[in-house]
Amino acid sequence: MSGIAVSDLVKGKIIIICMAWGTITRLTRKLQTDIIQNRIGAGKKVFFENPLEEMAFRYIPGDVGELGKYFVKYYGRDEYEISFDSSPVLMGIMEGKPISRSRYERYHLIEGTYGNRKVSTVPVHNQAMIEQYADPVY
Repeated sequence: MSGIAVSDLVKGKIIIICMAWGTITRLTRKLQTDIIQNRIGAGKKVFFENPLEEMAFRYIPGDVGELGKYFVKYYGRDEYEISFDSSPVLMGIMEGKPISRSRYERYHLIEGTYGNRKVSTVPVHNQAMIEQYADPVY
């Protein structure tokens, strides 16, 4: 085999591995979503999180014929009730993963990075000039 053929073979294997990994990731996410939805549908307490948004949810089922209640915690913040049809709840169910009750109870103690991320829209070559006008980051 020539050098080009080996290189193409390696690239082909990498592509196949990436495709398989993507399929596994999608199936895992679907399975986690199904678990959350099935527990809610069965009227059980459910604890789940959306790690990307740094939020955890608690679902408490309602009495027969009544809607259940959702509560949310962000990293570093206390729990509060949230509407069942809010975007964070829907995204948490669709993209979240089940967590334990103990992780949920400790969630407000975790320091988050979402609000502390440095996002710069200034090109790097202008960064030095902009920094003299920017507020200091602590």
